[in-house]
Amino acid sequence: MMRALRRLRQTMRPAACQDAGRKPFFEGWYVKLVDRTQTRRLALIPGMYRDRDPSKSTSFLQVFCDHQNTATILYWPLNEFTASHERFDATVAGNRLGSHGVELDIRRDNISLHGSLQFDNLQRWPVTRTSPGIMGWYAWVPRMECYHGVVSLDHQLRGSLWLDGEELDFTGGHGYIEKDWGRSFPQSWVWLQCNHFTDQAGLRHPATSLTASIAHIPWLGRSFPGFIVGLLHAGKLHRFTTYTGARVVELEVGPQQIHWVLQNRRHRLKLVITRAETTRLPGPTVNGMTRDVHETLAASVELWLHDRRSNATVVHTRGSCAGLEVMGDTTSLAPRP
Repeated sequence: MMRALRRLRQTMRPAACQDAGRKPFFEGWYVKLVDRTQTRRLALIPGMYRDRDPSKSTSFLQVFCDHQNTATILYWPLNEFTASHERFDATVAGNRLGSHGVELDIRRDNISLHGSLQFDNLQRWPVTRTSPGIMGWYAWVPRMECYHGVVSLDHQLRGSLWLDGEELDFTGGHGYIEKDWGRSFPQSWVWLQCNHFTDQAGLRHPATSLTASIAHIPWLGRSFPGFIVGLLHAGKLHRFTTYTGARVVELEVGPQQIHWVLQNRRHRLKLVITRAETTRLPGPTVNGMTRDVHETLAASVELWLHDRRSNATVVHTRGSCAGLEVMGDTTSLAPRP
């Protein structure tokens, strides 16, 4: 009874720590930071991995500096990791990251990173009993390979970080936070995130953010391509997801561009994504942090949102500083003829 109540409470808090002592198990938050000039792009990934062999369990903080094409992975013993079961508030070896901001003091031979940032006006994905976060009712399904959550679709940044002696002033910039937890990353996926969109005059669309992913989902001995796409624009969240009955009309993954079209009962969303040079990050598998994940924060995307009833264009915009990952055999994710 107590275990069921604990799961009920934690499912309704997808941003918080979900660790219940399972093995193997990973949990990590993805904190994206882009400065006002869009020339400084950083991702901080705090988390933990618990192996069946306790000697292989670890906590970590990944520092992905996209504008320098570098990724530094810092590991500590598992007991150096703590996280709140109420909200996103995680500490790794004294470095604190959460919905409030980040406070860092890392001084090692291969990296020096210190400073603090504050996050303001977080745009959160709605959480309800029938749809507790971005995964919808799938969040209630036990023992899925990987769960996903969005902490903030967009927020403002204040403060500076010092990276290897260089000041990175993020005041006036924008950020994004998501998370993953479970046994392993999927076999294949495409992931896109952008919250730096401009209108035809080149002015930034306020509080416009896109998060989109499609992945190979194991299910009852079989598998299917599951997708979750959310476009926040003009205060409204447009959802295109497997669990709401939307469908993928087209997914063509090329070496230079990705063409992706989705539709639900009311709208049609077209994405043209331009790829960029990637950097290798480690990702979780059932055998440890052994997956090579190739990511960029320099992709771009052009999107069109059409109203299917009136055939009117709701929004047409271009986005920069987009996060993009393309992993595994993506042909299995495309809709069948």
